[in-house]
Amino acid sequence: PCTTGAGQRFRTQSERVQAAELCLKTMLSLPFMVGHAWFMWVDQPALGFNKYFHEDCNYGLVNEQGVPYDALTRMFARVHADVGALRSAQTPKEKLSDPSGLSAASRLSGPADLSSERERYLEEAFRRIAQLGPQSGHLGPKGHLAVAFAREGDSWTLSNECVRLSGRIGSSSMVDEVVRDERVYGRCNALVMTTAPDWPPVMRLVSATPEEAPNGCRSVVLVGVGGQLSREATLRPRSGHLSGEAALNGETAASGGFAITLRFTLAPDSPKILAEILAAKNLGAEPLAIQKLFLCPFAGGSMPPKRVPTAVNVWKGGNESYWRLADGARYGARSLDESADGFNLWTEADGRQHADIPFRPASSPIVLAPGETLSAPRPMGAILVLEP
Repeated sequence: PCTTGAGQRFRTQSERVQAAELCLKTMLSLPFMVGHAWFMWVDQPALGFNKYFHEDCNYGLVNEQGVPYDALTRMFARVHADVGALRSAQTPKEKLSDPSGLSAASRLSGPADLSSERERYLEEAFRRIAQLGPQSGHLGPKGHLAVAFAREGDSWTLSNECVRLSGRIGSSSMVDEVVRDERVYGRCNALVMTTAPDWPPVMRLVSATPEEAPNGCRSVVLVGVGGQLSREATLRPRSGHLSGEAALNGETAASGGFAITLRFTLAPDSPKILAEILAAKNLGAEPLAIQKLFLCPFAGGSMPPKRVPTAVNVWKGGNESYWRLADGARYGARSLDESADGFNLWTEADGRQHADIPFRPASSPIVLAPGETLSAPRPMGAILVLEP
């Protein structure tokens, strides 16, 4: 299971061999290294060594039945047979194969040379949630738009054949409901951790704007305000037809007031949701020091879940964590973003689930002057997973 214990984890034995060979050749190329030891001979048992020592990791040259991991042991034999040459060799560089397993022809259409980290991140995220393949335009299996955005008055929905997100301008949540197969998984919100320290949440959604995305995907960009808002700003009604900065015009706030912008994206026929933090703005009259920005998916759901142990420190794997319900349904989040600062999933005293996904700005804390906006300097996002 690889849920407890030190060191790196891998998705496949092939990745474990690549990393072990890189480590071995690196050590043997250094003139002050005279040898190495491998930890360990046999895998740790899935239930851990005993009740006091819970390590349960795939460290072994052989598995619990004593069967060697063939690719790993063959790699050691091959490298050890040529140790002399490694003493004078240059330190090797990491060479990562495409973890998605998709050919170049299967990637998103667009520029071959992606110009920004955000574009590279989104390409990988869209490939994962959309499971790209031949598609007939934007049409789904029933001849309708595979991902649809609708707005009626202050209410909005973003949906595909699997999932529906819905909300309302003026709501105290960014997303009021996340629904799959008529099961409500909870709401989504956001908060800002200041240096007070304090964790003020969004108090009111002020805009919801649809946005096209590659390969039949579609997004909704949401702006919410929170923190120490003045009574005037808290109670002032806003039209559901306003979007972005237009919805914030005239907003006033006491010290600590902020606006935060999120984007939620659905792919055709996929139960996965791409959630991103795009920006935060200081609405107050004083500087605002931000330590972290938080996504809070599935808050307030009424289905007491059990946390699913997941492997930690996965090589190039980011963070992930899940809950499981009594009927076997699994839901949670995973992130490709290196600024994701670990996931915290727990249940409240009354049994409701609560999830925090924190992201660190490039420097922490980062101080915003009154009216200043922090645009995410790199992708800040997670994939929300709903599995039956």
